[in-house]
Amino acid sequence: MAAMTASPQSRSCADSRSGSGKRSSAPAVVLLLGLLLCGLSVSAGPVYSWKDADGKVHFSDVPPQAGGGEVKEIPMDIPQDQRAPQGLRPGEREMLQSYEERSRRLEQAKDKSRQETKRKAAEKASKENQRLRCDYYRKRQENYEDRLRGGYTREQQLKLEENLARAKMQTGIYCR
Repeated sequence: MAAMTASPQSRSCADSRSGSGKRSSAPAVVLLLGLLLCGLSVSAGPVYSWKDADGKVHFSDVPPQAGGGEVKEIPMDIPQDQRAPQGLRPGEREMLQSYEERSRRLEQAKDKSRQETKRKAAEKASKENQRLRCDYYRKRQENYEDRLRGGYTREQQLKLEENLARAKMQTGIYCR
């Protein structure tokens, strides 16, 4: 097979395509800035609404020429928090606010119910824990009483009586 070699002319084309040539990016930056500025030229002036002879409703930032019917000017300086979301008809804002308030109250009721459920579960667990401890200390008390009947040295008997007294005290605490 013959080795392929590139001619000097084809190398220079490849070099310019790979970006090693000195091309200016200024036109791209100017174009990008121009597009951004075009997007920022939104007018905050009034909007006009009118019905034509066919009953079709029109909206424009320029009032219609004579014969356009009754023209309504819609001011655009309404504070953002008082503007209705786009597409709401009269009365729908109140319905939306009512729905949001009802949703908020339902969520609060759910939270309260969850908290009450957790509280009841903790209370139940606490009672169960107390019952288990009561059973445990009663068994210990019985065990010490049984052991005291056996033959132990005086020192061992004093230790058993001490343990029995502690078990009785714990039984009194947990077995109410």
